[in-house]
Amino acid sequence: MEISNKIPFSNPKFKDGLTPLQHKTVADVLSSRKKIIMLNAPTGFGKSPCSMTIAHHLNYPNQSLYLCSSKILQDQLAKDFTEAYQLKGRGNYPCTLLPTYNADRCFQQCDEYKIGDIDCAYEDAKKEALAATFTILNMHYYENETNYVGRFSKRKTVIIDEADILEDILIDFIALDIHPKTLEKFKLDQPKYVTKLDSWKEWADKALKILGEKVIKLKAAEDHLDRESKLELNKLSRMCLKLNMLKNDITEDWIFEHSEKFRFQPLWLDTKLTQQYLLKHAERFVMMSATMIPKVIACKLLGLDINDVDYLEIDSPIPIANRPIIYKPIKKLKYGESEDEVYKETIKIIDENKGVRGIVHGVSYTRAKAIASLSNRCIIHNTYDKNEKIRQYCDSKDGVFVSPSSERGLDLHGDLARFNIIPKVPFPNTTDKVVSKRIYSSPFGKLWYRAVTAQTITQMSGRTTRGIHDWSKTYILDAAFDSVIEFTPKWFREAIKVEF
Repeated sequence: MEISNKIPFSNPKFKDGLTPLQHKTVADVLSSRKKIIMLNAPTGFGKSPCSMTIAHHLNYPNQSLYLCSSKILQDQLAKDFTEAYQLKGRGNYPCTLLPTYNADRCFQQCDEYKIGDIDCAYEDAKKEALAATFTILNMHYYENETNYVGRFSKRKTVIIDEADILEDILIDFIALDIHPKTLEKFKLDQPKYVTKLDSWKEWADKALKILGEKVIKLKAAEDHLDRESKLELNKLSRMCLKLNMLKNDITEDWIFEHSEKFRFQPLWLDTKLTQQYLLKHAERFVMMSATMIPKVIACKLLGLDINDVDYLEIDSPIPIANRPIIYKPIKKLKYGESEDEVYKETIKIIDENKGVRGIVHGVSYTRAKAIASLSNRCIIHNTYDKNEKIRQYCDSKDGVFVSPSSERGLDLHGDLARFNIIPKVPFPNTTDKVVSKRIYSSPFGKLWYRAVTAQTITQMSGRTTRGIHDWSKTYILDAAFDSVIEFTPKWFREAIKVEF
């Protein structure tokens, strides 16, 4: 198939068409016959125009879906690709019938809308999205729609951006949460032994009989139910689906947690879960990320058959000289030991970079506070004032943004940051129940632990040097980086310079 280098969208920023690297990637994807194509495409490559061009060719003249992880990204994509139609969840649209509410007050088309008495901003937007050639959805919305409502399923191809967090989104969607207030609402007692799965399964069997009778009665009178009764029927029906999952699908391999609510979640995705909640809804998927983990681990993590997957690792278009990774193994940091040597080196780097801005990834608030206290150039945030502090930093001449939680979603292009410091390798917290069970239950868990750490480091480094003509230096100071280097992408490894 002969592929033009034209980007089939009218935005003037795309007038020069695809770069040679993007053009080759489009051709490689279109030549694949696999159900799933993974693109490990680094910052600066231009995933969005490339993937929208792929969607155009794969689906033309049919409809294509582009999934992203947040509403902010949806807005940006809709701005760049004006021919695409974006749809958000009900809560983002006003209710015409009840002006003080949003459309999430309803769970389906109301009677007034069905007979044409009123318009509905959400339902009208959904009609447009279902008919559009290109539609941009949020991943969470897509999961809810395809698995519960049934719309947007059976598309030819679905593009998933930021697929490195797809596992988290799927597990969170599949997880079963039972709130004490829900039990109270439906007049259900707790199981006799809340820490034993068998007790929960017995409880689910009894609860299904009680709730099932209520569902039957409400459905029998469905044509005459008021709005609140219809809402109750919907909630009861969904609760029954969850209880059936608890009764039939949840095993001892799942994680059970009990704090403010009872939560069951799979330790890992498997082929059955991924097929049920994702793969059955489209013929093909293109999964993209700037930090995709290695193919074997990614397939295992997402419950994919490796034989169904083509994995393309794209070279960085940014010259190595513009994105050096300076590895200074000052000390292998361990819990409870002094980090003074690393703090000293961090401040030394800050002082060497006079007159320019940069970022320090503290990993924890404790470490971020300790580093920020050592230089009056540092700007640190808390849980509530992050956006305000980012603005303060961007308005400064030589500020240093010290953050425990900015590995994603922060674009410090150009002069907004010329250096990027990672004092501590960001291993997952082993006191977390899921992390602990993953690590100690199988050899794969140990591989996963190192791979996701490398992935986070790659994300951190990607906050700066955002394009071909941009530049910055990234510093890694924790000698524990040795244990995860092999899991970083090739384009990342080739930029590493070791300094002692």
